[in-house]
Parts: sequence; structure tokens; C-alpha cells
Amino acid sequence: MQIKYVFSIIIVLGLFSCSENSEPTIAHHTKTTIEAKNFLQDVLYQEGKILFVMHCKNCHAINAHADPQLLANLHEKWIDKKLLYAFIRNPQAVIAKDAYAKALYEQCNKAEMPPCPLLTNKQIDLILNYVDITLSEKKENK
Repeated sequence: MQIKYVFSIIIVLGLFSCSENSEPTIAHHTKTTIEAKNFLQDVLYQEGKILFVMHCKNCHAINAHADPQLLANLHEKWIDKKLLYAFIRNPQAVIAKDAYAKALYEQCNKAEMPPCPLLTNKQIDLILNYVDITLSEKKENK
């Protein structure tokens, strides 16, 4: 998956670096860098969206019918990021040993979250990034 990102960045930089001027200006390089960064952020956002739809959307719809605050800023709510990763991969195991996870389970009327054992830390981070951006955009549009 990382190879796709690197390849995408190389292509974008190559496209943006081609210009009619023989001597690009600092402004040109700055604009190219910003455009490449925005492109990469969009690619990562879309990757997170795809992962969210595949693994989370059935239970965690980000809409008016669900409580989006349960998903907001998860990386801040969980003191230990490794524990958050473990929870997403195997919720019941973490609920059995962690007070915060157990309280969350109780808060959600003991609804059991299906485990996602194959998600990598990077994939989980992409999902969390997608959720945070989507929720902040919804908040801004209200």
C-alpha cells in the first residue's frame, strides 16, 4: 500500500514540475508543494473512507441517526493508542481487561463490536483520520 502512495506522489510531482518556464520560481515550487500535499491528503482521506465503508459503516454510520460523538477524536479519548488498536482488532478481549473499554461498552448498551483483526495500525489511523475530518466538516456545515 505504501508503494501506491510513493508512486502517486512521484507522478504528481512529475506532472506539477513540468512547466513552460525554463527557470521555475520559488512561488512555483511552493504552489507545486502545496498541490502535491493536498493531493496526498485527499488520497489518504479516500483510503480511510474506503476502509471505513468496508469495516465500520454498518454499525457506525456518520449521520443524524447515530451518535457521532462516540467516534469523534478517538485518538484523544484513548490514553493508550496501542490499546485503541487492540480494541478495534478484538473489542471483547480489551473490554475484559480495561475500565475505559468496559465503560464504553456499557454506554453503548452492551452492543458488541465485531472484531477487525486484519486491520493494520496504519489502516486504523486512516479510518480515524477520515472520521475526524468528516465529523469536523459536518460540524462546520451546521
